[in-house]
Amino acid sequence: MKRSFEEINRLNMILTKLENIEEEKANPVVLDFKWVAEELRKAWVKDALQSPSEN
Repeated sequence: MKRSFEEINRLNMILTKLENIEEEKANPVVLDFKWVAEELRKAWVKDALQSPSEN
């Protein structure tokens, strides 16, 4: 699925905020979202490295 630059930028900002949460201060639900954010980031990087650029 191709995403617009604005959509990717917005999702990236959300992921960064989640990844920067201090684990000691977070509740279990927030930690689950943080884990999902980290996995999404890994998947995006993997996909970007495997896909030819469409720019």
